Order: sequence, then structure tokens, then C-alpha cells
Amino acid sequence: VYSGEVENALYRHPAVQQCAVIGVPDERWGEAVHAVVVPRPGMAVTPAELDAHCRALIAPYKCPKSYELRSEPLPLT
Repeated sequence: VYSGEVENALYRHPAVQQCAVIGVPDERWGEAVHAVVVPRPGMAVTPAELDAHCRALIAPYKCPKSYELRSEPLPLT
């Protein structure tokens, strides 16, 4: 799974300010898609909403299996 494709899908959600998609260890598949999301100020979003949004835009196997919602910005170094 190309992380950029998943990130582009997430960025199309109006509540997403920043996101990063990474692989995390998975017992069954070896690695699973994980998304770290920073919502826009004053907006709330749930993992279920993000999952439904992604499933409408990309293949189900590319969608994140887990989400981390953060209130602080992602590092940009």
C-alpha cells in the first residue's frame, strides 16, 4: 500500500488538518496500515468517520486498520 494514496484520501476529509500513514506490526499480515490524524481546530472526527470516508475513496485493503487522533501538530522536519 502506497502511503501517499491513503494520505491523499484522508486529506479530502474536511476535518483533517494533517495526517501521516505508516505501517505497524501485525501478527496476521506482517504489517498493517495505521493513520495518525490531527483534526482542524474546532472540528471533531472519529475513527469510524475516517474509515467510512476512506472506504468511499480507496480499496478496503488500503484503508487504515487503526487510527491515532492527536491534538498537537505532527513534526515537519
